[in-house]
Amino acid sequence: MPGRVQEAGDTHSALRFQTVQPTALLLFRGDGDTFLALELLSGYVHVSVQVGHQPKVVLFIAQNASDGEWHSVEVTFAEAVTVALRDDSC
Repeated sequence: MPGRVQEAGDTHSALRFQTVQPTALLLFRGDGDTFLALELLSGYVHVSVQVGHQPKVVLFIAQNASDGEWHSVEVTFAEAVTVALRDDSC
């Protein structure tokens, strides 16, 4: 299943990845002071969201995702930001 990012204005992004690298940029969308970044830091999925000049929101999942297995990540924006790692190991 290839990575998928919906069109601007949508509130959902999802992708699958497989890596043994502890640090990696998985997705960056936006520019300047408004962006979404999805990355691996020390093996853990981190989501950073910046909208305008508001404080940046950083969420992470405390599950090692740099284990060489396939992982699916979903990020949803509504009244709150939700991030989920969806696979059999979680």
